[in-house]
Amino acid sequence: MQNVTGRLLVGLRWNNRIKEDGSEEWVFESLTDDSKLNAVDTWVFWLALLAAPIVWVIFFVANILTFNAFWAMCTLVNLILTSSNVVGYYKCRKDHKQKLKGYLGQNAVKLAANIGL
Repeated sequence: MQNVTGRLLVGLRWNNRIKEDGSEEWVFESLTDDSKLNAVDTWVFWLALLAAPIVWVIFFVANILTFNAFWAMCTLVNLILTSSNVVGYYKCRKDHKQKLKGYLGQNAVKLAANIGL
């Protein structure tokens, strides 16, 4: 049940799998048809995704300024985790744009062939 919000709201999902030889493989998935996605949901998803690391940076700086080392470390861990989530979804989005370009290119060729160009 990983990346439930990303899969439901924007049609993106990323995963880190460990192979049998011990190496890791990053898998980025995206929907081929994004017509079912709501634009408002997509906007809210990206806003919340990008706002989370900013909030953790603010908390981290506040904890550093108050000399609270324990909470500074906790916020640093959260900052790293939310930042990795942003990177994962960004790579999914990049993959989605490439798939969409390929899909549109293939359909353009088929449409041109049907019209007789």
